[in-house]
Amino acid sequence: MSKRARIMTAVLFPCAAVLIYIFRNSLAAAARLLPECAIHRLTGVWCTGCGNTRSTIALLNGQLWRAVRCNPTIPFLVLLAFLFYAETVIGIWNDKVKLLPRKKWIWWTILALFLVFFILRNFMDILAPTA
Repeated sequence: MSKRARIMTAVLFPCAAVLIYIFRNSLAAAARLLPECAIHRLTGVWCTGCGNTRSTIALLNGQLWRAVRCNPTIPFLVLLAFLFYAETVIGIWNDKVKLLPRKKWIWWTILALFLVFFILRNFMDILAPTA
């Protein structure tokens, strides 16, 4: 990424975060209008997306554990976004800093863990999304 793009990211990312925080109540109200998951309604199986809306609302309200409990994908993606942001900002002065993993085996392991979780939560109530 060029230095100019890094600087733009360093400025725009916090602006977007502040806007999301300011409008969090409106976003949460709009999210409640979304339809129920058709896969879960028809089959009773929790799909990989089940709980994402509740997880996002919980994060917007500062409830990290509830967000992870609803669906760990959203908190994980937020963590990746913050790591990307930190790496980008630090990269303005030092291109050699790498906060995000670069090795494919790490990403494949993370993907495998998520897949195992998404399968197990259909058999273990403690892993199912909260209401």
